[in-house]
Amino acid sequence: MNAHVRDNLRFLKGTDGAIDLDANLILDTDDVLFRMGIDADVVVAHRSTALLADTALTNVLIGTPVSEALAANSFIGSNITASGDIAFYVNRGGNSEQFLFMDSSAGVLYLMANFGGIMLGLAADPPAPDNAMVHIWNATAGVVTAPTDALLVIENNAALSLTFLRPAGNSGGIKVASPTAANFGALLYDDLVADEWSIWVANGRRIQIGTSTVAFQQATTISTTTGNITISAASGVLIRGADNVATAVLLGDAGADYITIDTRETTSGVQSVNIAGHQPTIASASGSQWTQLLFNSRTVTFTGLTEVNGPIAQVIIDPMTVAGDTATLSVLRVTALQIQPPTEGTNVTLANADGIRILNATGTPTTLNGLVVAALTAGSTNNLQIVMTTGGTEPAGAVVDLVALYAVDIAAGRATLGIRSEETVIATAELASTHKLVVRINGVSYGILLTTTLT
Repeated sequence: MNAHVRDNLRFLKGTDGAIDLDANLILDTDDVLFRMGIDADVVVAHRSTALLADTALTNVLIGTPVSEALAANSFIGSNITASGDIAFYVNRGGNSEQFLFMDSSAGVLYLMANFGGIMLGLAADPPAPDNAMVHIWNATAGVVTAPTDALLVIENNAALSLTFLRPAGNSGGIKVASPTAANFGALLYDDLVADEWSIWVANGRRIQIGTSTVAFQQATTISTTTGNITISAASGVLIRGADNVATAVLLGDAGADYITIDTRETTSGVQSVNIAGHQPTIASASGSQWTQLLFNSRTVTFTGLTEVNGPIAQVIIDPMTVAGDTATLSVLRVTALQIQPPTEGTNVTLANADGIRILNATGTPTTLNGLVVAALTAGSTNNLQIVMTTGGTEPAGAVVDLVALYAVDIAAGRATLGIRSEETVIATAELASTHKLVVRINGVSYGILLTTTLT
């Protein structure tokens, strides 16, 4: 049975404080107020006409409301008691559990799912959340399960994103707080100076990513736990260190520094590029090898028939200019290339220790020179000078397939040219000479008498 009411209806409670209705109660009139409490401060209302935003409604919305506009025939629930709350409960396993709570005094709305999570469905028939989480669902992503530690999941069957709308000149992003700092970790985007991303770690800005730069904000180590780091550039890879520092660029591994580039420009003793490397330990064998610097063989292919006049070189050392700032001064030794032969260590004998060894070439070139010194005309520079430290020890024994030139002291303060060859000096009583070779020693020309008799 239905009970229809078209006028004010007042219920008088019975002796047990309850009112029982054994029928449907239909209030078929507009703008009905269903008010509860002695002061009638809990209200359920029907609004037949539209209501503007932030507009009072007698006995329903009091003072200066903070509210959105309502369309005609809207349903309104209101508690007009000062600091009065609103709560909704369900029976779950014989116990009342609060799912919705509006705390008036604190101005807080609580949505509580004590066990199963909260599902916000943006389309029909959303599933239950995978875990106790807030799940925003628009369509199924397929057989995909959220991790158990996820508190917020957004799901769709197509592309999706999380978007922050911000005005220009302000940052936006994700922040992770800790007990020591509200901004302990963060991924922030801003355009305060230029459009850039900032990555914060341990309460500090560590990386800034702009439209064309990635700037680390402190000393940084880039490493992998396994595998390589590969940089593949469309054009080139440029590595630039700071000006005037001892270690502008360093290449090495955990055990040693291999190559160091020093950019100091006002410090004596700087080695601009220093190739160091490991202290290797290698098992001895007939074919054992170790090379500190290797320029691999290359094939240079020319097209066409035009004569090539070079230079074609694997290594070129351009001249260095040495200058003074104001006064003329003497610089006693300037060297483009300085090489020191290997040094014997403990428990080893070096059969041959060469400063430079030039090996034979393959093929049949028209002219093959082991060493060519071009005509040098600047000042009093010599075309070729082979020097051994004054007072040096003369090499002992024959040199196989070689001729050695060196300086040697024949007495105190009397260094002279020494020659050692595989051919021995022939003893002879011959006095006749058929030729002489003119040489210049200490600014004086001399003729060395020669004979064509070789026995």
